[in-house]
Amino acid sequence: MWLNTHATDVDRQQKQVILGTGETLPYDKLIMAQGASAAVPPSDGIEKPGFFVLREAKDAQAIRAWRQEKNCTHAVVQGGGVLGVEAADALRRLNLDTTIVQRSERLMNRELDSRGSELLEHFLKTLGVHVLTGASVAAIKGAGQIEGVELTNGDVIQADLFVTCAGIKANAELPAKIGLEVNRGVIVNTQMRTSDPDIFAIGDVAELPGTVAGLWAVGTAQAAVAAKSVFSEEAKYTPPNTMVSLKMDGIDVKGFGDLKLDDDDLDVCETADGGNQHRRLILNDGKLKGAVSVSYTHLRAHETGRNL
Repeated sequence: MWLNTHATDVDRQQKQVILGTGETLPYDKLIMAQGASAAVPPSDGIEKPGFFVLREAKDAQAIRAWRQEKNCTHAVVQGGGVLGVEAADALRRLNLDTTIVQRSERLMNRELDSRGSELLEHFLKTLGVHVLTGASVAAIKGAGQIEGVELTNGDVIQADLFVTCAGIKANAELPAKIGLEVNRGVIVNTQMRTSDPDIFAIGDVAELPGTVAGLWAVGTAQAAVAAKSVFSEEAKYTPPNTMVSLKMDGIDVKGFGDLKLDDDDLDVCETADGGNQHRRLILNDGKLKGAVSVSYTHLRAHETGRNL
């Protein structure tokens, strides 16, 4: 393991990885796993101080420091997926008036069904978090630093701290530089092989099928396939069903698998009296295909600020 070392180029003809130190490493087979960075949707004024992404620990530390140094009062989170919801809850705990701006019509639309999203939004609102769905950011306002966020409908939200949680961007600059086929990520087949038969790609940098996943379970499954493929063993990547769990006190939110209903699926749904619990199972041929679970209790405790 070579730490603090950059791969700056790959000579595919000589089969060498060229390092930033000037050294080279020969290879017979090469696996690329450069990961991804936080995606930043284009918006006017995005370069203003007070704008943050949230992907690494240093990002969270920078956000906390800015809030204290500037005595911030209002925060806007762009993105209502898992990370965006968790970020909004963390900013609320820093005593910021917090708003989530979600482009989709509901929160966590990839992981939850409509009823689950509805319960989650209601819970957030009881905590004082504002939720705007079906909305997009057009521009960042302010002179020396961020002072507001303008939406595409013309509304302006007061903000002195802005965090974007809009997914990931594959670190595919090097693969593109050396002539591999690249779209959003490095294009691979089900053996995780790129357009060069001796080079493989896995994890957040790899694209198959038509998407960059950005999930740990996906990366490890792809790594197992690539390891076998390197040694010419029979292997084929199949996307795993993954469970997503929201890390947030007072509410339990989980989404699993595929929630798209087919004609032969069995849809089992249960919503508790009082509306604070929703569970749904989607079965196909006796096997669990997808599931949603959203539940919270003693809502009054949250309305008064106590932690359960």
